[in-house]
Amino acid sequence: MDICIIGYRDENSRYLYEEFRKKDFSKVFLTDISKLNVRISNKKISIYYKNKTELNWDVYLLRTGAEDYFSYLVANTLEEKAVVLPSSKAILSVGDRGLLAKTIFESKSLLQPVTYISSSDEAAKRVAVKFKKIALKFGKHGGKGVAIINKPSTSSDLLSIFSGIVQPFCIQKFVEGEIIKSLVVGEEVIGVKEYLPAEEERSNKGKKEYLRLKEEIKSALLKFAKYLGADFFEADLIKGKRKYFLIDVSLNPDLKMYADLSGKNVGAIFADYILRNYSIVQKNLNF
Repeated sequence: MDICIIGYRDENSRYLYEEFRKKDFSKVFLTDISKLNVRISNKKISIYYKNKTELNWDVYLLRTGAEDYFSYLVANTLEEKAVVLPSSKAILSVGDRGLLAKTIFESKSLLQPVTYISSSDEAAKRVAVKFKKIALKFGKHGGKGVAIINKPSTSSDLLSIFSGIVQPFCIQKFVEGEIIKSLVVGEEVIGVKEYLPAEEERSNKGKKEYLRLKEEIKSALLKFAKYLGADFFEADLIKGKRKYFLIDVSLNPDLKMYADLSGKNVGAIFADYILRNYSIVQKNLNF
């Protein structure tokens, strides 16, 4: 089986590349998505590398920004004739907070805070006053654009500032509790607990430590993975008094962080999972 890793030449993509090379793939190729072109003619749509070579691999692993709709176009085109991880459905769903909230709801696997998606600042302002504390998110995903607001008046000012610049808006009821990051990698789930600096509400800068997740939440995340169409992603959870809430999903997680904290070789785990689960699928596609 040949595999092509499409992403950016960052530490995590290189880590996957090096671990995949140790496994029983016939070929492993790593490329930056910026080197790809989508060629559309009257006869077919194709993906070309450096505008010279048409991509023709058995399996494609995409590690790109979820907010990038070029990634969706590439995945959707390639999966017509090959295995693409994650699926174009997952890329589309995670790339927009409204679609992500809808996907979480439809999966019936995990709870999420009460969420409103508004196309204008006026509509968003009417929603913001319903809650004492909210998480204000921009509709376009990407791991940025989240503000925790304690006062409705503050949210009104912020919405006015960003009106016409970033829309739609996502307003979510703030849920108090422990922050748990979890990496779904094939059939495994790796948990990390995050401790935030005193001055922060939610951040990626806090101390992190490995956490053994309960089987109940592992099963829920694997069920969600199946509905989402992604074998490899990060889920941000809030553990309340008795419930877990899913508040965010990323298709481009920090793999080295999970590997270092858990002591597990995430790249090797995923490589083995692909070889075990997609070899037969690819043979059927070729047939």
